Amino acid sequence: MTPRIRTIKIQCLCLGIGIIMGLGAAPAHAGYFEEGTTRASLGFGTGSFGVERYFILGPGVGFFVMDGLELELGAEIWLGADPSLFVLSPGVRYTVTQLGEFMPYVGGFYKHAFIKGVDDKDILGARLGISWDLAANLIASGGAVFEYDLGCESIPELNVKCSRWLPEVGLALLF
Repeated sequence: MTPRIRTIKIQCLCLGIGIIMGLGAAPAHAGYFEEGTTRASLGFGTGSFGVERYFILGPGVGFFVMDGLELELGAEIWLGADPSLFVLSPGVRYTVTQLGEFMPYVGGFYKHAFIKGVDDKDILGARLGISWDLAANLIASGGAVFEYDLGCESIPELNVKCSRWLPEVGLALLF
């Protein structure tokens, strides 16, 4: 099983648990996305760099500078293999909250990967998806992320690609 498939399976399991917990519960409120609100997050998954496989922890914070508009700063700490990797990722996301329990979002981000003993990597990206209420204080989200590696050169015959599409699945516990 590839690391990407394993990550998707873990995320789908978490989403499934959230859906079961949310059946029949009251919806979360769009007030979570109001100006002045702060968000903290912690993501996890697996990934690979070259032939090495890693466990990834992803802490993050966000601040809503106006209703629906969030400035965010995320990090990724890649553990369990060499070389060591650390990623910083500032971004912006806008969530449309006026549509009721289904809330589409769009955003952009920049990633800078610090890689021990190897040239650092810079990536630009965009995300598009939808969030929805599962229960009081529980929101799920799903969408797609596009990433483009700025220092990459495509080599089709070696299957080297500079851009990629990735799934995005999440659960948010609001308090």
